[in-house]
Amino acid sequence: MFVNHINAKLDAKGRAVVPASYRKILAENVTLYGRMETTERYLTVYTEEAWQEKYMELRSRLDEFDERDNETLMQFTDETVEMTVDKQGRLLLPREQKERMGVESEITFAGMGDRFAIWKRERYEEMLRERTALKAPAKRI
Repeated sequence: MFVNHINAKLDAKGRAVVPASYRKILAENVTLYGRMETTERYLTVYTEEAWQEKYMELRSRLDEFDERDNETLMQFTDETVEMTVDKQGRLLLPREQKERMGVESEITFAGMGDRFAIWKRERYEEMLRERTALKAPAKRI
């Protein structure tokens, strides 16, 4: 499972070294599928197996003869990018997704169990601060 969060930097070509703990999981899965989260705060990255499961789950709930359902399926698949991890363990962050997230050089890999997210580091840290603030106990007067 993909767990924890790890900071990384992009090189001049937009590649980041995938964390070693993630590479162990990806040893058999060099093809990955990335999809922007709806608010474009992060890119969710799936192994091929996890992507196929997610696709089949969605497809099973949709009626192939319903136009809106077909559009839903099309939106789910046509907004997805295929990515690969090279022999040096680097992942190229696609230019369009990088721009949509506002990433320049610093990112965070965040584990999500069967998938992981790639965040602009500043946004990830901001999200952590917001989450911590929500958990803070109320002060008693």
